[in-house]
Amino acid sequence: MKSFSDDREQEIISMKTSQKIRRRRIPWWFHIIIAAALYLGLTYWLPTLSTDIPWLETLLHAAPNLAPIASIAFLLLGAKALYDPPEGHIHPQDKGDV
Repeated sequence: MKSFSDDREQEIISMKTSQKIRRRRIPWWFHIIIAAALYLGLTYWLPTLSTDIPWLETLLHAAPNLAPIASIAFLLLGAKALYDPPEGHIHPQDKGDV
């Protein structure tokens, strides 16, 4: 026979594990800000840096060509975050399927 303390301990353990699993959502607008900063940094700031390492110098000068690709990735993540339903949300069409 389980005692009250055993049930309470089991409940606390399950609450802790569910809190560990739940991830905090990043707001959609944060992805957009990161995409803009990444684009500006790769396009304008990175090519102004100089180094004595030849392969790194080539990479720094290639950064403006990579800027749109890198920023599009974050823009897509922002769109996904905008249209993802909140955690635990049930779509209205699914409510009738009980």
